[in-house]
Amino acid sequence: MSHYCASKAALDHFRADEEVAATKRMPLGFMTESEEVGELIVYLASDKARSVTGSTYAIDVGVALSGFNTFLNILHNRN
Repeated sequence: MSHYCASKAALDHFRADEEVAATKRMPLGFMTESEEVGELIVYLASDKARSVTGSTYAIDVGVALSGFNTFLNILHNRN
């Protein structure tokens, strides 16, 4: 698992207005719901994924494509 997750859990320590501002700055404009991560885990644990090996899944609302520093800046820049 990644050390950082672009999820609502990452914003637990933010005030409501800071969370809204950070969410708007995410590349896709929203944060990942924990259920979305759970759905991938359920799929990967199922027989439907029996041929899936050695794969990496980025459930990060586009942070990996825009650069990891973007996510860190979003979390630390509360303007």
